[in-house]
Amino acid sequence: MSCTVALIGTGRLASALAPALNEAGVQVVAVVARTEASARRFRLRFPWLQGVTATSVAGNPDLFLLAVPDREIRPTARELADIVHSPGAVALHHAGGLGPEALEPLQSAGIATGVLHPLQVMGVAGHQVLRGSYARVEGRARARRVAETLAADLGLKVLKFRRRPDSQALAAYHAGAALASNDLVALISLGVDLLAASGIGRGQALDALAVLAEGAIKNLRDGGVQGALTGPVARGDSETVSAHLERLEQISPEAREIHRLLSRRILELSGPEEGSCRSGLQRILDRPPVR
Repeated sequence: MSCTVALIGTGRLASALAPALNEAGVQVVAVVARTEASARRFRLRFPWLQGVTATSVAGNPDLFLLAVPDREIRPTARELADIVHSPGAVALHHAGGLGPEALEPLQSAGIATGVLHPLQVMGVAGHQVLRGSYARVEGRARARRVAETLAADLGLKVLKFRRRPDSQALAAYHAGAALASNDLVALISLGVDLLAASGIGRGQALDALAVLAEGAIKNLRDGGVQGALTGPVARGDSETVSAHLERLEQISPEAREIHRLLSRRILELSGPEEGSCRSGLQRILDRPPVR
């Protein structure tokens, strides 16, 4: 991609984008941190970057990437609109639940605005995991073209929406992503609690469940939802399911309710077959928690 970039932010997303942009041959001419301490840490981590500062944007860049928390996108856009005079430039933010309108001050200043949201977890150990992920791209024609080109350079695959997503569609999209990422972490943490209650050390429990979850994800990718279904609910083992719920009620009523609701979903996905096993499971899983 033959343009110069200003990276606004020095957090997890910026830490993923900086090396990815460098690998793709995209020239970063400026990095703007919130504080001088953040700028100093970023310089130490990425010494090859130019123009890392906590004051202003240097280098007259063609593309601004606002890699800041969602709540800071609008205020940052207002600040940039007051100091940047680059008609013909493009600005993109990376928030999953916001559209291009979050950058309206920059749009009013003559900068084309859009969205490039990588559908990727930016965890403490996964900063550089971008290539092969999907991404949501949105914006005016010029901004969208730039976002699509940048996505291709970064090895991202662009998601296809049947229509331009409104605020409700974005909320559903973002919630779906949270279910498969942040909520999954919370779910596994409950599993760690349960293995620990059975007498296993928490470190080993986490490692064991992470490997187990990786296997489930592989089955999901290889065989789809139906091919990945396994376990006592999918097998129609009402006795085991009942024992799970009974024990969970004693250890963690919260975990019991989560397990019950997810098991109901598994039962729905398992197919419409009738029979005593299925009807028995349905009765067990429809039973509300004891209060």
